[in-house]
Amino acid sequence: MSRRTEFASAVSVALLIAASTSGCGTIVSRTDSDYNPDWDQALYGGAAWDLEFMVLMGGGEDLEENPFAILAVPFLAAALVDLPFSLVADTLILPWTIPEQFSE
Repeated sequence: MSRRTEFASAVSVALLIAASTSGCGTIVSRTDSDYNPDWDQALYGGAAWDLEFMVLMGGGEDLEENPFAILAVPFLAAALVDLPFSLVADTLILPWTIPEQFSE
């Protein structure tokens, strides 16, 4: 396999992963009302969910105190990649979330 083919394969896999997570924070914030019942009606709730997830997973734990803290790195990376997609998805659903936010 040539370097060009390997590079194209790696880029394809990265794009598939990014596309599969796109807007995930928005979807979770609209469907998982057990986690935070106010996020299903919050403006930019998906972006807020991603940021809160990064804060919770980042936690600032020292690796000496908790050697398993390193396992959070892939989840932090996924939330960071998802954040711009969630911002776009949240913007697209503003016509629905604005009336929901201010109707109560």
